[in-house]
Amino acid sequence: MSKSIKEQLQNFKRSSKKPTPKNGKKETIVGNNGDLFQLNRVVEVECLPLLGTVVFKNERKDIQQALSDLRSMPQRLKAYLYKIGLLNKSDELTALGEQFLNKPYLETPERGLFNVWFAKNDPFLKRQPICIQRVDAFASKSLNNYQKSNIVTDSFIGEQFQSTNLVTQTNSSFQKVDARIKDIEVLCKPIQTAQASLDWSVKMNKPLSLTAELAIEQVSNGKKGSISTKKEMALNIESSVAMFKSMMNAVVNELEGRWDSKTNIFEVPFSDLIDNQQTLNDLRLKTLPFTKLNTAEYGEFNIKEYPAISIAPFSEDDAHNWLSAWCTHLYQSAYLPVAHAEKAQLSWLSKSKLAHFDLVPMRSEKILNLLGENGKTQSYWHAAAGMDILPNLSTEHGAQLTLEDGSILEVQKLLNHLTANRIVDSMMIADRYFTSESQKSLLETIANKLGTQGGLLVTLESQFKQVLPSGWDKKFVSKSPENHDRYWIFFIKNEIRAWKVSASLDFARKTNTNELKVYGYPTFSPIQKDDLPNYLQEHIEAFSKELV
Repeated sequence: MSKSIKEQLQNFKRSSKKPTPKNGKKETIVGNNGDLFQLNRVVEVECLPLLGTVVFKNERKDIQQALSDLRSMPQRLKAYLYKIGLLNKSDELTALGEQFLNKPYLETPERGLFNVWFAKNDPFLKRQPICIQRVDAFASKSLNNYQKSNIVTDSFIGEQFQSTNLVTQTNSSFQKVDARIKDIEVLCKPIQTAQASLDWSVKMNKPLSLTAELAIEQVSNGKKGSISTKKEMALNIESSVAMFKSMMNAVVNELEGRWDSKTNIFEVPFSDLIDNQQTLNDLRLKTLPFTKLNTAEYGEFNIKEYPAISIAPFSEDDAHNWLSAWCTHLYQSAYLPVAHAEKAQLSWLSKSKLAHFDLVPMRSEKILNLLGENGKTQSYWHAAAGMDILPNLSTEHGAQLTLEDGSILEVQKLLNHLTANRIVDSMMIADRYFTSESQKSLLETIANKLGTQGGLLVTLESQFKQVLPSGWDKKFVSKSPENHDRYWIFFIKNEIRAWKVSASLDFARKTNTNELKVYGYPTFSPIQKDDLPNYLQEHIEAFSKELV
């Protein structure tokens, strides 16, 4: 290393501050309650007086109990149950009566004067009755203010029961009921308006909450006349799977990506939003570039709070951009030895959100080219410093060795270099592929030269197609970025010597004269046990116990 580089490195080997998010936005994160977003919007509600028929679904456990003993039932009650269809003329339960025994709810139509609160032009609530109050025409002071409306009444009439609030006549409190408007004879113009809050913690089939302070007409202590009293009202309204998916699609449109409904992971293309060290490390997005969600079917909601959302690359090509950015951030804060940096890459690439892309760690030269694109910045010198540390490691564990293309391989000399002329108890080779005759031939030669009782090959089951040397065993692993590289590991008394190998076992092939000729430039780099991938460390521990 030149003197000028050394001088610059002295400044960069000090600890540096963590980078701040590029967009500088404040994070708004909700507790880990399983909900994806906390949404809200203001809804205008209005009170419309109407003369008509409202059907209430009332729970009648008294009738349910009476039906269990038909013999002692009074004739007058039987006549009523016959009239409403629970009994037939033979005093037997009808199909409707059988259904009532399981769910004792009666549909009770009621004709009269009502004040009904509806949302005003809300795409989700539509014409759902929010609150219903029976009006005493003799006591109400509001009748003189009623004006007939020209609104078409068909949109208020429904066949399906909906959850609503019914104002009780005793103390003007709210009672949850299911009701539907069957018929409207006269509909009046609004006599009251208010603002309500519609809130939703977005989750599959989780209800929305509507809250408002409504002016409720209350009869004044049994006297003629009434007063208006402010009352806090709350109503839960069922959501649907379609609504949940619509909200998630709204998020997808904002992020220009995809949403996996099974994992709740958003697959998004690389952008400045992703280009943040913590975001890439955690694969979670804590700052969103939008504050509203808009859907055609359910309208626009404000985002009050949200958790950090899980993200993953949009595609295989896009994943390479994520890796390049992650490596850039890796070297921003510190310098790392090559082995440590590759281990960090393997650990990151083994995350479940990335493993299926089958990416491989970026090599030293590619990293330096990447970091030097915009000039030799701090990240570049951190990377260069880390790569300069490897020779120090080599002096302790053997020098890095590169074989020449076209040279004749002397296996014994190679093994002497890799083992420092020590007696080897056993050997382990990690190589995904063991398919060719050349691989089989070189492994047999290595086994014969070592003179050990056996060894272990760690490989993929789908790529194991040759016969192992006598005494050698195999262990299969699943394909992942962590096991992309090849390793030769020697078990020596009280010591393990490990090497990372740049080529598979077919780098040397027999010639017509039975010599082994080298193809390419296979490189053997020393590596410490603690810097080996986790899966290999586990195999080493297990294999070491077998050797004892």
